Amino acid sequence: MSTFLKVFFLISVISVSALAELQQDIEKIIATNQDCKKLGDFYWEIGTNKGKKISGQVGKTYNANTKMEIASASKWLFGVYAQEKTKGQLTEEQKEFLQMRSGYTNMANLPCVMGRVKTVKECFLAKARLKALFGKGSNAELSSENKGKFYYNGGHAQALAVKDEMGLADKTNETLAQVMQDTLKVSDIEYGFPQLAGGAKTTAHSYAQFLQNILNDKYYLAKNLQSEKGVCANKNCGSKEVLESPVPAELAWWYGNHYWIEKSSTDKVEAYSSPGLFGFYPWVTADKKYYGIIARKGPISERGIKSILCGRTIREKFLSEIK
Repeated sequence: MSTFLKVFFLISVISVSALAELQQDIEKIIATNQDCKKLGDFYWEIGTNKGKKISGQVGKTYNANTKMEIASASKWLFGVYAQEKTKGQLTEEQKEFLQMRSGYTNMANLPCVMGRVKTVKECFLAKARLKALFGKGSNAELSSENKGKFYYNGGHAQALAVKDEMGLADKTNETLAQVMQDTLKVSDIEYGFPQLAGGAKTTAHSYAQFLQNILNDKYYLAKNLQSEKGVCANKNCGSKEVLESPVPAELAWWYGNHYWIEKSSTDKVEAYSSPGLFGFYPWVTADKKYYGIIARKGPISERGIKSILCGRTIREKFLSEIK
């Protein structure tokens, strides 16, 4: 055996051995960390631009190929799609939509989920019949007083999606899924209802393909990721800038072009992510070396926060040992 092959073999063995040890360490964290213990069954995965490196599952409910509703993890998909359609040259108006500053803050999900809407445009124009109960009228209703301020709501994406340059207004669940798969170069995306901000269904395996494409700079959004400052999206910014945000006050997060910019208390970017209401939590590290996923479908009441807290713990452990 040549010296080169001996060295290559040694490096490979060490790498595999180190990853196996790291997996064991993360599994210990998952078993003992209070935030992770609260999740119940879930699947987790960490990888690079080359593919999955380590993964595991708690319980038997979820694995890499379990298809589930991913709620707001859908937002990142549309954020990438919008930049692909504009070849990375978003207008300031388009950025307002993607950064949730457009003033379209009246979207109620139920008219699209429970109604008889068939297309993206019909979902946009749908009305909440029980306005007194939901506090919202037409999904297409513009609240001009909210324009320019961060307000977390699916209406921004739907309003942008129906514009001619996006080419999505007439898309049904089936044709919307096909367009997304073709544009994002990802397999196995479905839509349970034609809403861009929350209607997608997929697997951890397929979403990992999407994250690997980001790490490989296959999208315009990926190339612009680290240079995009975004807008403040936590209540620490003050009520004048942030009207509605799902992020707890202790998380100093900002919002990019339809994805979260996770910042530390010292304003350092730690990761980019798009957590969903049910607990599907995908992320990539700030240096774009690694991606990770927590895949599960938990109760709406926890708003995905438990997955975020556990996922961040797993990420911190991984990064502390891999370097």
